[in-house]
Amino acid sequence: RPDTSGGTVGELRRGTHYVFCKQWGERVSREGGAVYNHWWLLTDLDVVYADGAGARAWVPALYLTHWGNDEARDNAGRDIPDCPR
Repeated sequence: RPDTSGGTVGELRRGTHYVFCKQWGERVSREGGAVYNHWWLLTDLDVVYADGAGARAWVPALYLTHWGNDEARDNAGRDIPDCPR
């Protein structure tokens, strides 16, 4: 789910990744709260930890490098589609 309650289940390596969709969730921030995002992205992890449930996981959109607070766009600037509920 799109929050931090489940803990870390794996890693994405630095670089460009595909995502399936986005969902509004828990606010995640850095730099003292100046940089934040509520959007979470569903993707496949590069590294899955032994206790992880599988390769597919939610990742905070906070780490998208091209966009601002509460934005979730691809590298071309297109909105990432919402996940079906």
